[in-house]
Amino acid sequence: MKQKILTLLIILLPSILNTQYIQNDQKDFQPKWKSGDILTVFAPNGLYLYKEICIEEYQCDSLIIKYLPRNTKIIFKEIATSHLYNYFGINAPMIKVSVDNTDGFLYSGLLSTLPPIPKNCNNFKDYLESNLGPSVDIKLDNWCISEYGEHCGETFKTIYKKGIIHDSTFSSGTNGMDIQSESIINLTNSLHEAFLIALNCSHSDIKNYEFNKFEKDNLSWRLESNNPNLCEYNKDDEKPLKSINYNLRFYYEKGKKSELTINRDTKYSDNCK
Repeated sequence: MKQKILTLLIILLPSILNTQYIQNDQKDFQPKWKSGDILTVFAPNGLYLYKEICIEEYQCDSLIIKYLPRNTKIIFKEIATSHLYNYFGINAPMIKVSVDNTDGFLYSGLLSTLPPIPKNCNNFKDYLESNLGPSVDIKLDNWCISEYGEHCGETFKTIYKKGIIHDSTFSSGTNGMDIQSESIINLTNSLHEAFLIALNCSHSDIKNYEFNKFEKDNLSWRLESNNPNLCEYNKDDEKPLKSINYNLRFYYEKGKKSELTINRDTKYSDNCK
């Protein structure tokens, strides 16, 4: 029983670890790359390379050198300005870069040294499998506990090289709610990088997240879906309307582990509108 209670705590809570190492300045993105670092474009719709820094957001067309689609490789040279620009809620400066031997200026907030995004990336497992190769181990745990009424679920862990784990859990019966979660464990200690992965490899209803809406609670960073009362209904399903809530969580404990999690909570309700 003790083991099952512990399992439930691990599954239902994004972390029971001390998050004192998640600093508030995680929300202020300041590039720490070195000249010569190779970066990848993580903007879902790509970015433009400019021949000079443009202050006016809608008057920069004449300064465009070329369009850089997602996954374009660039070479970082230097931070070009202290002024911060905003995309997807990320405040970040323009930087000087080199692309195919052409120098120009680029927004830094949608760039990363992370492995690239696969062509089709609809979940975290797509991202890991495309970059890490086959798994080295797979574990499945079916469990039930009855501390506050019967509650059952299953946890499926896919373990990759370097100790990186994809964790998928489904459980039902918690206050009338089904809970489905997907996590990447031990990949990044950066809130910004975690956000970029979720921005590119998650359900379409949560690709409109804004980085500046992250809130820090006593467990981790948390970001609610823009559609907290999203409704789904299947005419062939005898169950009532389903109210869907998504949220994104990230925690990191220095020197130990990090976890990026998307929770999908489904509550059956006749009042879903």
